[in-house]
Amino acid sequence: MTKPTPNAKAVITLAEVVSAYGDGCAALFDGLYSSVSAVAFQAGNPSPLYQAYPVGTIPGIEDKDVRLFDILRRLAGLIGKLPGGAPLYLAVTIGAIDLLERQIHAGSTDYQPHLKSLTKIVKQLFGERRIIIVSGACAASTCAIAKAAGDIDAGRTDCAIVLSCDALSEFIFSGFASLGALDQQRARPFDRSRAGLNLGEAAAIMVLQSPRLSVGDNVIGSIAGWSLSSDATHATSPDQEGNGLARAIRSAIAAAEAAPSDISFIAAHGTGTQYNDTMELAAYHQVFEQPRPVFSIKWGTGHTIAAAGMVQLIVACRAKKIGKIPPNALTLTPEDNAAGWVSSSETAVRDGCILSVNSGFGGINAALVLS
Repeated sequence: MTKPTPNAKAVITLAEVVSAYGDGCAALFDGLYSSVSAVAFQAGNPSPLYQAYPVGTIPGIEDKDVRLFDILRRLAGLIGKLPGGAPLYLAVTIGAIDLLERQIHAGSTDYQPHLKSLTKIVKQLFGERRIIIVSGACAASTCAIAKAAGDIDAGRTDCAIVLSCDALSEFIFSGFASLGALDQQRARPFDRSRAGLNLGEAAAIMVLQSPRLSVGDNVIGSIAGWSLSSDATHATSPDQEGNGLARAIRSAIAAAEAAPSDISFIAAHGTGTQYNDTMELAAYHQVFEQPRPVFSIKWGTGHTIAAAGMVQLIVACRAKKIGKIPPNALTLTPEDNAAGWVSSSETAVRDGCILSVNSGFGGINAALVLS
């Protein structure tokens, strides 16, 4: 825990997560820093997709109820009372689509609106409050954090809760499989032999507060700048030259009143697909004159869709605190543009700012800078 930095526009005072490593931040950190992947084949699942591709599923979810709702119950059990009256920014891709799937499999024609059902259980678990839904594809939670920090900085609220969640479902699985985006082995972000991503699931929550409040030393991270951009080139494929992401990074660094040389390390989107990783590295080379240590967590957690940005940001805050980023454990032969940036071992990092980036379908790019 630290005090807010002078240029902080919002501070993170609580963060918790449920991931394929289990319940809590400690399980996530232990797994990643131990180079142990939580991605595996699901031998007991009858779906042929789960037989063909490894996934990062949260252990102990039995699918007796809507899977996403059970995951949220697990997350709610990890936290105490949340600030009353604070708005909640709910970052999702397609919401509780598994509710719709269950209704279809049951032969029902009286479908319950899955987003309405999701917001109802969110209020039950996290308190009656205003909910703002943020849908930004795989950058959704980063977009939501930026929106919440912006509202705090503008004085529209002194405190905000950001919640992000996505559960594995046939709908999500089928969509990525149809694009040929899945790897039949564990994903290898930024590796020369990478062949696609692994899907995962997670739920994460953060409390953001104004640095003007008396938060004392209870600060996990200080958000100093953010920016969004759009490639506007393709529905699912990013701009291969990385121009859109580079614009977002430069703008976020400028908003943080910093320079590229102030960035200590990068928490990368790093999916393991050919297109994403090529685009990301191209963007980094545009912005930075010298390599920066880069890590992706998706080799261990799988790609957790909407929650990906918040989960990696939680890890990034931990990395800053202990002075080392986790290994890119399965990246044994980095592609040429990743040499000097990506390592399969833990890497010590100097003091400085954190850059965390995410990209998603529709050409969306999001960048956050923590001071």
